[in-house]
Amino acid sequence: MRIGVVGAGVIGALRAQTIRDNPDTQLVAVCDVVPAAAKAAAGPDAMAVTELARFLDQPMDAVFVSSPLHLHDEACLGALERGMHVLCEKPLANTVEAVSYTHLTLPTNREV
Repeated sequence: MRIGVVGAGVIGALRAQTIRDNPDTQLVAVCDVVPAAAKAAAGPDAMAVTELARFLDQPMDAVFVSSPLHLHDEACLGALERGMHVLCEKPLANTVEAVSYTHLTLPTNREV
């Protein structure tokens, strides 16, 4: 399974390492606004990017969203719109309206 990680902080870096350590998964890319953090989490074989659109254009089956809360919507919806599965750190959003919006705009063939 080809997986990407959005957010290269402590949790995102741990997610990236877990993906690299699993022989059944491939870490494709890590996206973070801090280039050095993205590169460190990506390791030697994955792409490190700072732009979400470039990250989402990579061929991936799933995306782990470990970014700050206010960035969850854009990353989750962007991945789902491209047919990727999404694992989003909790909470999905900080208001009922934002969660409702995300839920209502989900493609029907994917799960969050």
